[in-house]
Amino acid sequence: MLTMGNTRREFTPEFKDEAVKLVINTGRAVATGARELGVNEATLGRWVNLFEASQDASEAGITETEKAELLRLRKENADLKLNRAFLKKPPSSSPKKPRIRTPSVRTDAGGEDQLQHRPHGPPPRRFPFGLLRLAGPQPV
Repeated sequence: MLTMGNTRREFTPEFKDEAVKLVINTGRAVATGARELGVNEATLGRWVNLFEASQDASEAGITETEKAELLRLRKENADLKLNRAFLKKPPSSSPKKPRIRTPSVRTDAGGEDQLQHRPHGPPPRRFPFGLLRLAGPQPV
């Protein structure tokens, strides 16, 4: 009786890490990932379980206070992102009042007929008063 020796395949840590990332990051099933990589399903499942156990152990070092602060900071970060996105938006144009344009009415753009301050009257407040000069229809 002739027996063949079992040859055991060795995988590098880098290959194991990439295989685990493939399953976890893409959300594929372990069986699908194992078929794609040419690895036994139980082997890849063991690697994924070891990775998840090491992640749980590393998170166990965080205290309740740190978890609460982390949660608060994540919420604050999300709020700040929303505020920033809102401020980046261009302002919407406000509805403007319709302007009535009449071709027979023109204003004096030169300011020639501005009212003068009279010493016996009240002083002007902020803005100088201007006189509006109306012109009749222009000959064409």
